[in-house]
Amino acid sequence: MKKVYPLFGHFTIRKQGFNSALRGKLDFCSRTGYYHFMTKDELRKQMKILTGNVDSVFKNEASQKACGFFLEFEKTTGFDVLLSYVDMKNEISAGGITFEFMRRNKIVAVPRTVPGTQDMNFFILDNNSEFSAQLEKGAFGIREPLGKQESLFCAENFPGKKICALVPGVAFGMQGQRLGHGMGFYDIYLSRLKSECKKNNIALFIAGLCFDFQVCKDVPLEKKDVLMDCVFSDRAVYSCLKTFF
Repeated sequence: MKKVYPLFGHFTIRKQGFNSALRGKLDFCSRTGYYHFMTKDELRKQMKILTGNVDSVFKNEASQKACGFFLEFEKTTGFDVLLSYVDMKNEISAGGITFEFMRRNKIVAVPRTVPGTQDMNFFILDNNSEFSAQLEKGAFGIREPLGKQESLFCAENFPGKKICALVPGVAFGMQGQRLGHGMGFYDIYLSRLKSECKKNNIALFIAGLCFDFQVCKDVPLEKKDVLMDCVFSDRAVYSCLKTFF
């Protein structure tokens, strides 16, 4: 996995966002083999401690940089459809990308979980309506789209198009591995989406979005896990593809 963009500026950790002990973990763990010896649950626990110490100022600055990298990259791809997400408190925000695609009047959709299952669906947003007005509090306290049936996203309706799915995560490996919260929502949905795209001649690009300290040398991988094509952080873009489209 290689970086296709240089580091963006000087990365600093705010005192109010991290203590020295946690900073030491970042310096030692994120680019060494330390995490390689952890189980998924152990790595998830460590990363949740780190992301739990992210303050709003750090998050906002990091989100702007990560979104900026994606939008620069996107100039060469011309995605027709964006499957975005609504961030949790300690996740990189995809808002800068979402709002830009809505401004361009592109197809933009965000996820809504199906109660009592591990399934979720994406619902297309109205680019002419206020973003927040199209959301409501959903599962796990995450804002979700209202879920109107006429707005349900179906890949088969976009044959021959280019779709980009933005995916949050707890940690990402340097071979495109992703560690989620352990609920399986994204792995199940992305597996289904990949199959639908293949049937309908749709080019699908799966992009992880995260803080740079969430990118590790390695992440435990299981057969059901879906790999990322690229990971965009606040410091760099990590490419997992030899070629693109």
